[in-house]
Amino acid sequence: MTGSATSTVGSRMTALGLLALVLAGAAWAVAVPFVEALRAAQEHIETQRRLLGGYEAVSSSRPQDAEDRLRRIQSAVASVRVGGDTAAIAAGNLQTLVREVAAEIGIRVNSSRVLPAAERDGVALMGVRVELGAPLSSAQQLLYEIERRKPWLLVDALEITARREDGPVEVAINIFAAHAPFGDQQQPGVRP
Repeated sequence: MTGSATSTVGSRMTALGLLALVLAGAAWAVAVPFVEALRAAQEHIETQRRLLGGYEAVSSSRPQDAEDRLRRIQSAVASVRVGGDTAAIAAGNLQTLVREVAAEIGIRVNSSRVLPAAERDGVALMGVRVELGAPLSSAQQLLYEIERRKPWLLVDALEITARREDGPVEVAINIFAAHAPFGDQQQPGVRP
């Protein structure tokens, strides 16, 4: 080959090499941002999948959480009121409860009767009047036990009569308890 042919082939090879280098640089300039965009998109998708998994876990537990809350509320309401479908049944349950508390202390109830229903601060109350004879210390213990228990009981009236200075006392107690569930009551001053 002659010098001019070599130089033409060399020039072409150089031109082809430069062209390949330019094309590789262009491809690199386009490919690198594209690859970075794909990597960022994959990371975003993974983050969104983790969030979605968390949301699904939370949303699937919501009905159970609501049911648990409802049970806790019902339990709280039940702990402050005497149960019974009607006021008469609830009053009977209240009489039984007071008799049981008295029996635990060793006091015998002489008589008990249902008092007329009442309402205080929008809460439906029913009550009983209990009459008993006991040593003063036992009567004090009975009052303590009545007021510390759940369902909450309210001693509305108390009469103590001593027949002898050192003997047992005659006690008459009016005890009230909430009957209607708080959510089922009409607000005070609001008429249907």
